[in-house]
Amino acid sequence: MLRETLAFLGYSLIIIIPLALWMLKNDKPKYKIILYCLFIVYIFGVIAQICLPINYHGITFWDTIKNYPYREAIYLIPFKQQYFAIDEHDEVLRLLKSYLLNIILTIPFGIFLRLFKKLRIQSVFAIALLVGFSTETIQLVTGLIFGYQFRITHIDDVLMNAIGVVLGYGLINFAIGKYKRFVAHTELRSVVIDE
Repeated sequence: MLRETLAFLGYSLIIIIPLALWMLKNDKPKYKIILYCLFIVYIFGVIAQICLPINYHGITFWDTIKNYPYREAIYLIPFKQQYFAIDEHDEVLRLLKSYLLNIILTIPFGIFLRLFKKLRIQSVFAIALLVGFSTETIQLVTGLIFGYQFRITHIDDVLMNAIGVVLGYGLINFAIGKYKRFVAHTELRSVVIDE
């Protein structure tokens, strides 16, 4: 899986190299070039995480759609799944790990979002939900196209991904605010000392 992921990340160079050259030619700041390139690598990493490994079974797309176990593979009711019916300690830990990993997966998206632009909180929530739905939709469509069903499409994952985006945005927004206050306070002190 690691080899497949690294190969997939290599494909990001197809976008990164022309973009970086175009941005350099148009005298864009170097920090912006680095930021955009890192964002593209991150997006490719997320896609690799939710889609790989791809095990093609030679089943046609239409056969996959007809025979896909929708009831066992798609959960649309939040916080209601097989884990909650099981009292075993391992299953609860597995559920918590799944939630945590889904949150961690999208925290960088929230960070990048804030670094690109400051948004109203309603916009952040809307984008966060869109990111969550997009990751689960990509996962489902990939499974349908290649005929494998080892991934579950779950509304809980959508919510955890959305939480990750909001958390990342909030953390970096807080850090930026603290930094700006620190710089303003330092400049005010230097003005007072100079007088």
